[in-house]
Amino acid sequence: MPGSIKTEKSTIAGNLTVFSKKHKGTKAKEIRVAAYCRVSTDLASQQTSLENQMVLFRAQIEKHPGWVLSDIYVDKGLTGTSAKRRPEFQRMIQDASEGKIDYIITKSISRFARNTVDLLSYVRQLKEYGVGVFFEEQKLDTSGMFSEMLLTIHGAFAQEESHSISENEKCGKRKRYAMGIPQWFAIYGYRKGEKKGQWVICEKEAKVIRKIFDMYAAGKSLPEICNYLNSSADLKRRGTWEPTSVSGILHNEKYVGDIIMQKYYSPNFLKTSDVKNDGSVLPRYYLQDHHPAIVDRETFLDVQVSMLLKDYHRGSHQYPYLTFLRCPYCGGRMVGVSLVRNKHGIAWTCAGQDNGFHERGRRTDCPPFFVKMKYIDRGVLRAFELNGIQPPKTVEYSFLRKNVSIITFARCEERVLFDEMIIVWKDGRQTCVEIEYDKPGEFPVACPELIDGQYYADGVPIGRSGGTSRNIYMGRLIAMDFCSKVRIYDNPKQQICPGNPEFGTMDIPTVIAPDSTKKGDIGL
Repeated sequence: MPGSIKTEKSTIAGNLTVFSKKHKGTKAKEIRVAAYCRVSTDLASQQTSLENQMVLFRAQIEKHPGWVLSDIYVDKGLTGTSAKRRPEFQRMIQDASEGKIDYIITKSISRFARNTVDLLSYVRQLKEYGVGVFFEEQKLDTSGMFSEMLLTIHGAFAQEESHSISENEKCGKRKRYAMGIPQWFAIYGYRKGEKKGQWVICEKEAKVIRKIFDMYAAGKSLPEICNYLNSSADLKRRGTWEPTSVSGILHNEKYVGDIIMQKYYSPNFLKTSDVKNDGSVLPRYYLQDHHPAIVDRETFLDVQVSMLLKDYHRGSHQYPYLTFLRCPYCGGRMVGVSLVRNKHGIAWTCAGQDNGFHERGRRTDCPPFFVKMKYIDRGVLRAFELNGIQPPKTVEYSFLRKNVSIITFARCEERVLFDEMIIVWKDGRQTCVEIEYDKPGEFPVACPELIDGQYYADGVPIGRSGGTSRNIYMGRLIAMDFCSKVRIYDNPKQQICPGNPEFGTMDIPTVIAPDSTKKGDIGL
């Protein structure tokens, strides 16, 4: 648009003429202004402060000539030490990069960021987008000429203030923990009572929690439990049940009425991720019978032991016979081994002694033998029937713990009778059960022999003579070599429920099959 050219003499240099041109009818460009607000807690007092900030910013923008409100970005109950964890702040930065914002106003540097690195980084980033920031409390405007050093100093003060507040809060919490006063946690199954520190059971949710514990103790897997809960109308929740959430419930000591305080801690106030506390840096506190229990201690203990025995990170799982099966040769405990070859499942053998060696052949003088778990299951279930006890569909740890002391096999002089299982009950009684093996090659044996084409197991002829016997014999030799090379790593005094000394400890070994790709330090 055309305009008049104005000339005038410079007031600084007399021989200098200044030319300027003024366009007629041009309007000043509207400046799109955004406001950023943040409070670090959801307290009512801070909620009021947040609402006041929003009202004042809206009025300030409306009154300023040439300003147009772009948006108000609000982060509620979020710390200022990490910008990445503030969704509204990130949305504001994204809008600025897309050219939707020309100017940002905020109450103070501490509202914008309590991390000096974040402060300088985002201010520089916004400046590249052509967006300035005005900090009301400090009267700093980054859109013009400003001292970054001054901004750094103010930012450092804001960061140190946040650090001081964080340390004071931590100190208060730790003192309360030392006095046995836990912090309230919103947790599925409980509600905050009217009295201070009161935990009240929500019966509708408690019903689901008890069902989860009962199903796991009865041998159901995590996916099976999830499928059952998600398909039951009265057991559903707002979101779908996932194995991780069910596992979290099964591990949580709060459902038995106890609380472990200071499970986690934050090593650096600038990093929001917590670190699991193993007691080496800060003490942990265990408070027993703090609130009403949803699950009884016996069931809780059974579930904790079962989860440890089923942990595949340890190699072969040791569920459910680890503490019950005894070697018929030496009387030591037996361990489960995954027969990776041909997917033959789990078989049990003598673990030997913790003598510093890991290969089974160097830990014991007992012959290398395997007993497949399906035959142990059959013998145990048959023993329950013979004693008038209604057997479960499957053998579970909780059922064994309540009824059985020892499971082993009969002996005749120097020979073990693997077709005769002996069950020693809690009351001292014994039951002998006959076991029939499906295949000759699955019969446990210490001394296989092939004489005139006939396969002998510990002196007893098994199967037909000829090629079949020869194959069984060769298979036995391979199996015995496999058994000798099984690696066993002892893990003494593992807490059954970490942080909870009441439930005691267990020695659950890591057992690795020779043809497994797992490493021996798993579970140690």
